[in-house]
This record gives sequence, C-alpha cells and structure tokens, in this order.
Amino acid sequence: GSRSRRSAEPSLAGSPAGVRSSEPAREGRSSARSAAPCAYDPFVSAALAAFLRTAGIRDERVLAAVAQLPRDRFVPDALRGEAEADRPLPIGCGQTISQPYVAAYMTERLRLAGVERVLEIGTGSGYQTALLALLAEEVFSIEIVRELAERAREILLGRLGLANVRLRIGDGALGWPEE
Repeated sequence: GSRSRRSAEPSLAGSPAGVRSSEPAREGRSSARSAAPCAYDPFVSAALAAFLRTAGIRDERVLAAVAQLPRDRFVPDALRGEAEADRPLPIGCGQTISQPYVAAYMTERLRLAGVERVLEIGTGSGYQTALLALLAEEVFSIEIVRELAERAREILLGRLGLANVRLRIGDGALGWPEE
C-alpha cells in the first residue's frame, strides 16, 4: 500500500554531542558509542550513522534510518547520555537494547526493499522495530514482557507515530498466525 510509514516527526530527545567509544577500535568493527522532554538533536543520530558507515555498514537506507531515529528515546532517562554509544544498554526487566552496530548489521543483512512484511520476535525497547518500520512496508512485533511492550508501544505508536507497526504482547514462539 501507499500508506505513510511515519505520521509524525520525532519531537523529543537528544543530548550527546557526538559518538563516544566504549572500547578500542577493532578492524572491521571499530567502536563508537525515555520520557523526559527536550529538543531532539538530529546531529547526534547523524553522527552515529556516520560512525556506522566507517564501521562497515554500507546500505544507505539503513544508515538514513539510523540517522533519523533518536536512539535516546528507547533507553531509560538515566542512560540517555549514553544512548549513542556503540554498546548494549540495560532497558529494564533484565533486557538490553542492542548496540547500534549490531542493530544496523542485522537490518542491513535483511536487504529490505520497502515492500516487506516483517515479523520481529522480541520487541524489547522498540529500537530495532523502529528501524524496520522505516525500511519495510509493515512490521509485526511480539514482546513477552508486558512492561517492555507497553513502553515500546508508547514510543513507537505514540511519540514516533509509526503507523506501519503492529504490536502484540505474547509468546513469539507462536508467531502471528493470522498474518
């Protein structure tokens, strides 16, 4: 269909001035590095995308999605200053948000053309879901932890207005049979 993937621009977030490294650079994968309102600084996510390009991510659509997505929306307030770091961060309930390189690498490997319907098992923070939503026709995401699912729903459908995301609380082992 021709429906819009985004019904609203991100209106909240951003504080780090650039990409930070949490570990020494390695060949092929050098390192770089939610609810309180503040101004979203698009240069922060653009710096993260630029880092990912130097780290080996080549898909321009993936890099553009990273550049427009405020990762700090998906982490607890206390960790917002570390949101652009290239490392996983705790999001509560014993779970983490994947490091940006891993999220971009996994997304790049899907080779999405924009017409796909994607099933994601484990919504978590919703960051990977949002990346997928910017690149695919429709995303169906299942999260078993109610607290995480509710937080992700608020971010994805509320704050970011991603109209092509469908969320469900449940066991992902069962898939989404009706879709």
